[in-house]
Amino acid sequence: MLPAMANILSVNKIPLKTITDRVDHSDSEVTTSIYTHVTKNMKDEVINVLDKVMKKRNLLGYLI
Repeated sequence: MLPAMANILSVNKIPLKTITDRVDHSDSEVTTSIYTHVTKNMKDEVINVLDKVMKKRNLLGYLI
């Protein structure tokens, strides 16, 4: 049950420290290595964020 809960919290952008506390770990590295997984939606979100940043920089005249 903890892996599902931790992953749901992670997907919903709950801070890692909060998840770590919720699953009663003393170290967030333990939580990260055991319970959090990168989902397709997370990967897509990274691409979207980077795309927005790059477009903004382009509009402002910065070199990419």
